[in-house]
Amino acid sequence: MYDPSMRVLTVLELLQAHEEVSGADLARRLELSPATLRRRLADEGASWQRLKDGVRRELALQHLAEGRLTVDEIAARLGFEDAST
Repeated sequence: MYDPSMRVLTVLELLQAHEEVSGADLARRLELSPATLRRRLADEGASWQRLKDGVRRELALQHLAEGRLTVDEIAARLGFEDAST
């Protein structure tokens, strides 16, 4: 069965620590139009931004638990403008 949320999460998890991903980039990587991706995610009650935010949150928590990076370094790696975000 086609599960767009899981495909999006997989791509985001692979890319998140390395680059900023837009909805259009994500759709292209999944070989879908942006409108089709939005529609399929909406059918599941999801959005790429919410999925992306969840991945960023999980990565931030992992980095904090590891204790090797400062909060500012984690924020920068995950694409936040500042650590307060």
